Amino acid sequence: MAAAMLGVAAGTGVVTGGAPWPLLLAVTAFTAVGTILVTEAPHNTLPPVPDLPALDPAAAAAPARQPDLPKPRMLPERQVAFRGRAEELAQLLHHHATGRAQRDARPIDDPGAAGAQLITLHGRPGVGKTALADEFAHRIADQYPDGQLYATLGSAGHPRPPGEVLKIFLAALGRTEGLPRRTEDRLKMFRSLLAGRRVLVVLDAARNADQVRQLLPTAPGCTVIVTSRRDLGLSLYARGASMPVDVPSAVEAAEILRTAARTSPYEQPVCTAEIVHFVGRLPLALRAAGEQAAEGGQQLCGMARILRNEQGRLGQLQFRGLDVRGRIASEYRKLTDREKEAFHLLAMVESATFQPWVLAALIDVDVLEAENLVAQLCAAQLVDVAHQDSSGPARYHFHPLVRLYAREQLAERVPAREQQAARDRMHEAHLQVVRGSGGGLRYVAAEYASLIDAIDTAAANGDWAACWWIGSLLGDCVPYDLDPERCLRAFKTCAEAAEQLGDEDARVAVAVARGSYLVSIERYDEGIAALEEVTQQPGSEELIIRAHRRISEAYLQAAAYADARRSLERTAKLIRRTTDAHADPYVATELAMLKVLKAEMQAATDATRWRTDRPYQDVQAANDDRVRYRIQVNLSEVASRRRDWQAALDHLGLASLAERENARRVASVAYRTARVKLAAARHLRGDEGDRLAQEAVDLAAEAVLTFRRINNEVGEIRARCMLARALTRGRQLEEAGAQIRLASQALPDIRGAACAIGPLEARIKRAEGELLIDQGSYAAAISVLRRAEQLFDENRDVLSKAETRRLLGRAYRQISHISEAADMLWYAADEYRRAGDHVTFGEICAEIAAIVGR
Repeated sequence: MAAAMLGVAAGTGVVTGGAPWPLLLAVTAFTAVGTILVTEAPHNTLPPVPDLPALDPAAAAAPARQPDLPKPRMLPERQVAFRGRAEELAQLLHHHATGRAQRDARPIDDPGAAGAQLITLHGRPGVGKTALADEFAHRIADQYPDGQLYATLGSAGHPRPPGEVLKIFLAALGRTEGLPRRTEDRLKMFRSLLAGRRVLVVLDAARNADQVRQLLPTAPGCTVIVTSRRDLGLSLYARGASMPVDVPSAVEAAEILRTAARTSPYEQPVCTAEIVHFVGRLPLALRAAGEQAAEGGQQLCGMARILRNEQGRLGQLQFRGLDVRGRIASEYRKLTDREKEAFHLLAMVESATFQPWVLAALIDVDVLEAENLVAQLCAAQLVDVAHQDSSGPARYHFHPLVRLYAREQLAERVPAREQQAARDRMHEAHLQVVRGSGGGLRYVAAEYASLIDAIDTAAANGDWAACWWIGSLLGDCVPYDLDPERCLRAFKTCAEAAEQLGDEDARVAVAVARGSYLVSIERYDEGIAALEEVTQQPGSEELIIRAHRRISEAYLQAAAYADARRSLERTAKLIRRTTDAHADPYVATELAMLKVLKAEMQAATDATRWRTDRPYQDVQAANDDRVRYRIQVNLSEVASRRRDWQAALDHLGLASLAERENARRVASVAYRTARVKLAAARHLRGDEGDRLAQEAVDLAAEAVLTFRRINNEVGEIRARCMLARALTRGRQLEEAGAQIRLASQALPDIRGAACAIGPLEARIKRAEGELLIDQGSYAAAISVLRRAEQLFDENRDVLSKAETRRLLGRAYRQISHISEAADMLWYAADEYRRAGDHVTFGEICAEIAAIVGR
């Protein structure tokens, strides 16, 4: 050991005597920084360093504070356009406060208190890590009176040398002369200067853990915020991963876009939702689109039209230094050749999500190598984990803009012949899964688009059994962005396969699936006719029961409650005649669904059932996602009627998890969530009510777009009515009127949904009546609301009828028709009394009293 010894207080970098500098550097590199991760408690104990002697505890006295240092203020100017990220900021602030409190409560010689607090964030290029870190830093800056230091650690794909950053930091701390040449000596000086001080350090765009380690202070009073594309948590000797930063919610993304475009909160909501969808909610792309629209004086609908062209989308998202393609390319260039090949070929997957075995088929390797390749693409933030649950391995997906980039590279770098060979291997792999276990309903929902292609492959190969079997599985789900006519052609191919085999049960199974699919996209006439035909023919008892149940569900879904009641009674009789229905798992599931549908119908037509959840609580079908989904959406309805808004939203969250791959269900959840938020907004005043109304607008617009993406005209009209009502609550009467006109114009063109026409017209008229009341056109409002009341009555929709009569009472009151106003309000009040909704009953009684007192 060298004769000249320099002592250092443990973990501070201050020279006191007792240990050599090489030992100091080793200790501080491995143990001085106590890492605080947002996913775990902030008093992590770091692993011991092998072969290093322990420092003398007596040397761990509090370091002397350097006097008269400057107090740098290097944080970038606060972004006035920052929006959203409420959940992430709350999480960061909580963990920062917890970590600081635990550190400040410990003695300086306690090893658990040694080192700066470290908070790390990581995520894909353009996701908004820097903006989030900057906002977080500004919110905690006043807790660091000795200054804030800030540095970007990379630009144009090149890491910034730590020595260069340390030079800037030291200059900010007043050390501009006599700087050491070596990085390790600058680090030593930096740590010594910060000893005993409270300084916030922000290290943006870190490239690797070594770069960060050479910039970390060791004083317990300091906090370091690090952003990076890749997860550096484990590399920095932490016990968990850093905080992943994902794209914001759809509501927050819409707010980011409007802020960048400098548009009003309610302007062109569907076009806003469309842009948010096209760019996958990526903040960098939202800014690029919004700022272009603002700069060119272009409306958001014009920008949406431009972005509809997939081939030109990435090019359009380059504006004034905002370059989505460039950010993606910077990570792509770091891939190995094998990883690039995997990246290219995965772009061929048509389904929204995939599992690694699909890559094994595409690239013709074993599953283990495919899993490793997918893991490497995940680490590079070019592929993401979509979800993982108890049903099987994790599923992965591309961000929409990354998928476009991957397809560009595929077209440029992979010959058409190789693409076709890979595609054939993938389709054969899907057939192998179907021939084996069938994959289950979740597999079918996730791989729907790929299975449609596999049907063609099976038919071309004369594999009639696989062909019809795939078709029989496709009835309960609707995929995104897949032309219904393409799906219906596939069902026709499957029916022909069953005919080739002469298998009557196979033919019936495909017919039930086809009818179910038509019901799901709300082409009721065709769907119900196909299912009715099945019920008139001999065949499997299970399939006939299912056909009857799907007919009942169709009428209920269309809000044709009188027809739904008759169909449900017929289905119940059929199940009761089934031998040992509860013992047959298939029939037991159908029975559970039937109970849920019956309770749903009763809640819509009988006021005394509006607020009861017992029928749904009594149903036990934990293993069927379809039943779970239906239970959760109905529990949400009950909670909303009880004005328990948070419970209503929680139930809808569970419903979305049950069928997250089903576009029809996703659209329905968005619609229902908008309805809950609108109901809450109407009962709240001030900023909170306005905020909920704005969120209801964004969610209803999202539902409009999603229904349009699956070519569901009925659903789109229904969602436009909800959007109009939310806009009316937000006092955006002109835009609300535009949405009502669009819905009214589309109604006569509805194909094959006769049972839905009346309920849809009733919703349009109710929305129009609300708007006319707000516009002061009371006589016109009475006329259209009378029509809505009549239609709701014909369909036995008691709740909607009561709501409409309450609106009529208000309209009559405004034109001094006191008797009519009182009659309407008394009817509505009585229905709410029967429902046990004493709050709403009291509100209406107060309205009546005001009329009488008048």
